[in-house]
Amino acid sequence: MGTHNYNLTEQFEFTGKAKTLSIVAIVIGVISIGYGFSAESLHERTFANLLLMAYYFA
Repeated sequence: MGTHNYNLTEQFEFTGKAKTLSIVAIVIGVISIGYGFSAESLHERTFANLLLMAYYFA
């Protein structure tokens, strides 16, 4: 087949737009988590969701 010859030293370069969108998404996520912990009725739900995400995605 000949399709299994990979160059593992090649790296992906993010463009300016992709880098900006990634940073914006990270900032929105951090702000959302901060709001979830600071809100009186949301801190338990936020912590439970973070634990669940860590279990399935880590």
